Amino acid sequence: MLPPSKPRLVDLTTGKEYPVSTVRALTYIGRENPEASLQFDDSTVSKDHAVIEYTDGSFFLHARQDTNGTFVNNEKIRDKEIVHNDIIRFGRVQVKFIAGE
Repeated sequence: MLPPSKPRLVDLTTGKEYPVSTVRALTYIGRENPEASLQFDDSTVSKDHAVIEYTDGSFFLHARQDTNGTFVNNEKIRDKEIVHNDIIRFGRVQVKFIAGE
């Protein structure tokens, strides 16, 4: 199965787009963390907040050291499969997951 083209997170406040990897399989999310692929400059996002895993054609969101919570469609999660148009929140930062084109 070929991976979707251009999966991404779209910041609902700024419209900025953040690519989600289907090559490395893991996309790390954090603040002021050189190891994080996606950096959000917001004090409510933890240094090692979450990771998106791409495996077998599906995307999974895993909360890590998320002091202010990780939410999918307003539900606090630890581990959850995410799908196209899900609204994800890392602390106060809200993004929409676009699975691809």
